[in-house]
Amino acid sequence: MLDTGLAKLQNDFYRINTGTFTETAYQWMRIPANTNVGEITFDASPEGDVRFDNKTIKTIVASGFAVFKDNEDDSVQIYGLAVFKDKRTILDNYTGQDVFAVSYLPPTIAKKLRDCQVSSRDYYIAEGGDWFVSYSFRCWRIDNYYGN
Repeated sequence: MLDTGLAKLQNDFYRINTGTFTETAYQWMRIPANTNVGEITFDASPEGDVRFDNKTIKTIVASGFAVFKDNEDDSVQIYGLAVFKDKRTILDNYTGQDVFAVSYLPPTIAKKLRDCQVSSRDYYIAEGGDWFVSYSFRCWRIDNYYGN
């Protein structure tokens, strides 16, 4: 779901933007707690690694974003996606012009996206009956994460 969603966002970006851009992509996928690999049990990517307005959404399973830097004027646009094993999250509270921040905590990505808005939601149901929702979002600022 993450790869397909990010590819769609990339296509959407180039459909409405002209010029030359430098593109940098980031991906984060959660490995559930208590995953057994031989005798080792680990949680490589806890849900708290990605926060929305400094809040953890425990049902997150994957997220990623692409930064498009305009080679002419150095402006940036960020297109992102977050996938949850859920039908509804706190991101549903952001409507219209509401903005939020997304923090990818060190050492995973160490970036903070700002001035983000949800652009679309897509719902999926797995064969076992589990619901998934993916949120596409656009952001206008990106900073290195310094814990704020």
